[in-house]
Amino acid sequence: MVSALHESISSATFMSNLNDHNYLNRNVDLNIFSYGFRRGSGYHNVELNLRANISASAPKGIFQILKEGSTHTDNDLSGAFMGGQGYAELVYGYSTKLADWISIGGRAKLLLGLESVNYKLTDFELTMSEEEYKATLVADLELCNKVFKLRADDDGYYKILRLDPTGKHGILPAGIGLAVDLGVVLTPFEGFTLSVSALDLGGILWHYGNAGHSNGIVRFSGVTDLSIDDIKAKNLAGEFDGLKDDFLASLRLKESSKMNRLQSVPFTVNVAAKYDMPFYKPLSVGLTGLYCHFGTMPYKELRGNVAWNYSRRLGVTANLGAGEYGLVYGAALTVGVSRFHLNAGLENGFGGTLPYSKRQLKPNSKCLTVGLTYDL
Repeated sequence: MVSALHESISSATFMSNLNDHNYLNRNVDLNIFSYGFRRGSGYHNVELNLRANISASAPKGIFQILKEGSTHTDNDLSGAFMGGQGYAELVYGYSTKLADWISIGGRAKLLLGLESVNYKLTDFELTMSEEEYKATLVADLELCNKVFKLRADDDGYYKILRLDPTGKHGILPAGIGLAVDLGVVLTPFEGFTLSVSALDLGGILWHYGNAGHSNGIVRFSGVTDLSIDDIKAKNLAGEFDGLKDDFLASLRLKESSKMNRLQSVPFTVNVAAKYDMPFYKPLSVGLTGLYCHFGTMPYKELRGNVAWNYSRRLGVTANLGAGEYGLVYGAALTVGVSRFHLNAGLENGFGGTLPYSKRQLKPNSKCLTVGLTYDL
């Protein structure tokens, strides 16, 4: 096993398996409270959830430099991004059956922002020639200072590595917003079901108490004015310390005006079709499609499904398909005893894999879920 940067892997093969922007995403959803009840012809539910997401993107040019070195004179590394947001959501949902063949549902969500941070290299160009290396960098930072805040020095530059844990604590959220979930289930004829849902359509208006902008140019034309005695005495450190200082100076963020900005939350669109086998009702086959957009990261996949459900006491499902990063699959088992239902499942999906490597970027993530429910 070798990494993608090994000389045995050609540059053409390596680069052909990368996108213009390569994404990484992690999400955490925590249900604090949920309650559902039926009244009249519909079903109502209320929930309190905590949610967080972290996303990052790396342009293809970064990996090209790692693989090919300075063979390319002009390199555009713009668009690199890191960001994350955490928020609470208060949810009210309602679903009802309009007719024997159609059911609809929706959920309204009040979103209370807890913290958000974004850092983006809006312009990053690296020019490498025999005469000099030149980096031009423009970056922007946005931080809701609800938990942490950045302090500026006397010249108005933020001290990035010195976070002050005394942000603007208080009862007011760092942002506020709204979102909705919408869904419909159709049964046009016996045995066939089609469902479509759109989740988390909305956004949060964040107040970014810390905002910064950096704009700098760094040049390096080699080591000069060093004698043999200086090299023997290892005085090269002074030259490289100067280069390091110039580079850090280009990254310094100048304090800019506070701002309010509307930012969408990660949303998902699902489409599913299922057909019960007429010769054996417990067996069904189907297709599911998924599209998500997590911050800077789009993701889509298509899976084929097969399921066997023996009443409410035993069920087995399996799926296989293709996603944004290759093969996706999953399996689940449900066992029911009296009013108790035990569920266990294994899924894979998100997470890009660099060609011929398992560690340079996160591999296709796998998720094991186990749950126990009780019918009241």
